[in-house]
Amino acid sequence: MRKRQLAIASLTVLVVAAAGIAAWAALRAREQPEWTTRSPAALAEMRRGMDAYQKYYWQEARGHFEKALALDPGFVIATRMLLRVDVDKERREELRKQLAAADRSRLSPREVFLVEHTLAQTGEKASTEKADKIVADYLRRYPRDPYALSAWADFCYDARRWDDAESTYQKLLAIDPNWVDAQNRMGYLSMALGRFAQA
Repeated sequence: MRKRQLAIASLTVLVVAAAGIAAWAALRAREQPEWTTRSPAALAEMRRGMDAYQKYYWQEARGHFEKALALDPGFVIATRMLLRVDVDKERREELRKQLAAADRSRLSPREVFLVEHTLAQTGEKASTEKADKIVADYLRRYPRDPYALSAWADFCYDARRWDDAESTYQKLLAIDPNWVDAQNRMGYLSMALGRFAQA
């Protein structure tokens, strides 16, 4: 009888401990910011920059990314985003070198993906094939990541694979209905397919 009580008590302790660990992990995941930086001010600028970038406000986005990088010189994704907006060739090369030298061990899987994808797309050894493989590999592991879905949809769009582009943009918009670039591309895609009312 006593052995049975001890077994039940031990099992109860294990279940409670497992539940506690799961709750702690869920809380940590919710607290973890989308982008890796130690500066809350840099993170706020990054978010403002991403919002402007989504709306095609390139100059405004650039200003926010520059501020984010000034507040945290090691802010890898701010460096990456500056490569995506209008900067001069010399500055782009400087930013690309910084990005290539960045310590990726402290970054999230999404951030590592974005860095590697950007490096494959830029510079003297830019390779569309390599960039597309990076997206495809990452999507196999994270099929609901909006950044990877956006990159894959853009690839399909540029390759005029309209059906694949459309289904990927639809998947992306189901996850994030406010992804402005996807809405815009869906409009152009509908026009390309002769669906003008839908566009």
